[in-house]
Amino acid sequence: MRPRLLIEPEAAADVAEAAAWYDAQRSGLGGEFTAALAELFHTIEQAPERFPIIRGRTRRALLRRISVGGFYILGH
Repeated sequence: MRPRLLIEPEAAADVAEAAAWYDAQRSGLGGEFTAALAELFHTIEQAPERFPIIRGRTRRALLRRISVGGFYILGH
């Protein structure tokens, strides 16, 4: 079984704030952002080693359509 991605409460709040900001820029863009992010999270869960290591165990995954990056750590 693959590990599940855990989203910290602070990160979830950042996502909600970003989605609201994108919606303010153009109606529906916040939904596109959250859908793309959900797809990226799924990709990370399926292939967590796919994205490059930035420092130590920290990796970075980028959303291509919307210039946003996310950082994650494998395991504990």
